[in-house]
Amino acid sequence: MLGSNDSENFILKANLDPLDDEPVELNFPDYPILLYINATTRSSAIEGVIKKGACFKLLRHEMF
Repeated sequence: MLGSNDSENFILKANLDPLDDEPVELNFPDYPILLYINATTRSSAIEGVIKKGACFKLLRHEMF
């Protein structure tokens, strides 16, 4: 994890639960690597960059 829990942070992880060999994100089993971006005030800017990148696909955008 890059960043602290109380501020913007990035988590890159495999979409595989090591205990049961099932996807962590069951709605997205075809994606082996997941990037979570949490607690950011730059969500629109980051979303724009992700949509432009050929190697990334935005799977979900949640606002809190």
